[in-house]
Amino acid sequence: RRINREGLNWVADQILSYGTTINKIHQLDALIGFSAQSFTVNGISGQADGSLDPDLTIIGSNTTSSFSAQEAFSERGIVSQFARFNYSLMSRYLLTGTLRRDGSSTFGPGNRYGYFPAVGLAWRISEEPFFQTLAPVVSNLKLRGSYGITGNQEIGQFAFLARMGTSDYTFNNNGAAGQVPANFPNKDLRWEEKEATDVGLDLSLFKGRIDLTTDYYINNTNGLLFSQGIPITSGFGGITSNLGKIRNSGFEFSINTINTTGAFKWKTGFNISTLKNKVISLGENLGTGINQLFGYGLGNFGNNPINVTREGLPIATFYGLLTDGIYQTDAEALVGLPYNGVIPQAGDLRIKDTNGDGKLSIAAGEDDRVVLGSPFPKYFGGLSNDFAYKNFSLGVFASFSVGNKLFSQQRVTLEQTGAGAYGTVANLEAWSGPGTSNTVPRLTLGGQSQNNRITADRFLEDASFLRIRNINLAYNLPNKLINKFKIDRMRIYASVSNAFTFTKYSGWDPEINSSGSDALSMGIDQSGYPLARTFQLGLNLGF
Repeated sequence: RRINREGLNWVADQILSYGTTINKIHQLDALIGFSAQSFTVNGISGQADGSLDPDLTIIGSNTTSSFSAQEAFSERGIVSQFARFNYSLMSRYLLTGTLRRDGSSTFGPGNRYGYFPAVGLAWRISEEPFFQTLAPVVSNLKLRGSYGITGNQEIGQFAFLARMGTSDYTFNNNGAAGQVPANFPNKDLRWEEKEATDVGLDLSLFKGRIDLTTDYYINNTNGLLFSQGIPITSGFGGITSNLGKIRNSGFEFSINTINTTGAFKWKTGFNISTLKNKVISLGENLGTGINQLFGYGLGNFGNNPINVTREGLPIATFYGLLTDGIYQTDAEALVGLPYNGVIPQAGDLRIKDTNGDGKLSIAAGEDDRVVLGSPFPKYFGGLSNDFAYKNFSLGVFASFSVGNKLFSQQRVTLEQTGAGAYGTVANLEAWSGPGTSNTVPRLTLGGQSQNNRITADRFLEDASFLRIRNINLAYNLPNKLINKFKIDRMRIYASVSNAFTFTKYSGWDPEINSSGSDALSMGIDQSGYPLARTFQLGLNLGF
């Protein structure tokens, strides 16, 4: 097999800038520019099977039983015009404005160009005459705000056109090559826009010994580029479209302090952020029922997903059945409700009839599933401490996350019973008689075994954590020692990454996300490989 692939990318930028100061109090600088980018990829491949001589590896050099060749070509480009200005009055009142016009070949002729403005304002209160009495304590105080729009074009090429693809079919009892429609075109595709609003305050105390920053932000993503489900009668599973509106909002706070100076130095940095994610709109309904999107099925209980994205909720909200312990006796189970045609027995999960209709179901109109939690943390942040004494230095960095949930598909798999099952120590705590367990159901086979492993709240865990991400210890050798060898500096260090993790989560890693970049299926642990602990020893030399 031979593959030849080559790409050509080029960028051309032209920028004109200007700056001036007027009467010593007005400062202005501005620029305008033009940018063009092109991305081209050519590729050709050939493959032959059934060579009579394995030493002859050039395609076509000897008789082969089959031969195939393919060629690929893609090209895309973007052109931009932009302008920016910065204005300062007496170094107290600051104004910044920008405007971009970007055109992308990703979109059709009617929607190729997007306009993206931004503006920022700031007031340096500490520079005001009335504030100077506080100058020995407050080194800097600035109030600022900004608003801007940016664009996203990262989807496949030419989704606005009807494209053709190759497909084999049977003709006259023989295989034949043909072409079929490859996508459902959408000529109305346009730029995805992220609208960001931010209000913040910067404060510096005691000549920089304490620096504080706080922000409140609202980020709205409008017209998300997404593959939207359409009726299967169209011949396609989805259509790339601009779908709805997502909002992220919250507070950000950080503080950096210089705790001690002199021979022993100690600096601390701390930051904390909140995040509220909400689906504002999912756009027009295309005949697929309620406006909601599900994550991928998990392979248990009818391949039902655990994530739902719906208006008014966070993306990939956990969604499933509620349980209320375990039936301890057959008498309790007799008044329980059957599920999936299976009548519960003592030791089985007690599933809640949340809608009160006297049935357990996930069918439309009878659905007993409810919102179980969010994969997003309520708040998260980090803490760093740096120490130095003479030639020694020590740095410790930790991060934390509070309030996010993880669905442990790992537990679902390990709690299987029967031939070929993996098994887990949790099975040793399974119900075996009245009062023995109210959390782990009995060990059984068949349909009831599946009912005891349904997509429900009992596999959803708190994934809050505190992680010591890095510890670094270093020593700088004295100059009088290393200068003899014409070395300017020598530093010996040892570090450990992912040193410790403190969490109640039962899995390997509370930060795991087996779904990768699939935003609709966040917060699922499918036994993904955990973050490794790494030890390093090193030497830095400077000459």
